[in-house]
Amino acid sequence: MKQRTVLSSTLFIAFLSMGIYAHFYYLPFYFQAVKGTSAMASGIRTVPYIVSITVAAVIVGVSLTFIGYYTPFTWFGASAFTVGAGLMYTLQVETTSSRWIGYQVLTGFGAGIALEIPFIAVQRVVAKKDMPVGNAMVGFFNSLGSGISISVAENIFSNTLVKGLEQDVHGINPEVVVAAGATGVRDVTPPQLLPAVLHAYNNAITTAFIFSIASGGFAVLCSMFIEWKSVKGTKPEQAEST
Repeated sequence: MKQRTVLSSTLFIAFLSMGIYAHFYYLPFYFQAVKGTSAMASGIRTVPYIVSITVAAVIVGVSLTFIGYYTPFTWFGASAFTVGAGLMYTLQVETTSSRWIGYQVLTGFGAGIALEIPFIAVQRVVAKKDMPVGNAMVGFFNSLGSGISISVAENIFSNTLVKGLEQDVHGINPEVVVAAGATGVRDVTPPQLLPAVLHAYNNAITTAFIFSIASGGFAVLCSMFIEWKSVKGTKPEQAEST
């Protein structure tokens, strides 16, 4: 049973991190390329996501002192994240600020609710002497998920962008657009082709966000196998000594 929770928790945080970091990496691309903001302004526009994660984590920390049971937070958090990731997929060139802010708040809140639970779950089921190893495993899979995410999402984005430009935009070299980056796409694109190029760019970004939806879904599945325990219960080492 202990191994089940450790395995489920490490896989859970790996998948959740995959989804989160795909957003972290490509949301600024959306704001810079599609919305035409500067790099600094795009960072400011992702603040709702980051703040929501922080606020949700604080709420969960306080709630656990009263509720005790942490498993439901993984269910709700991963589910909310997946729904939010689905909404992120609907981003378009003309999407209003109220929508992209709301999408970020929902997605970030879901991520913040669930992100710290794997550390708690592993600490709850392993003996005190094994806690450093357990925490290290969760931290490793967290980092592994983020690394895999950026690699996979970048591959999806690049392939989709090049394919979209080749099929739908004539009169511009796709390699020039890709090389220009998110902040330079408007500088290398003729005005008459800009709407089509921005549409291709937007489609490439949202296609990369499908990876976040899938990752969130797998995180929900993994959460079903985390044992139902309370932080108020007896520690494993205490139970063994009685």
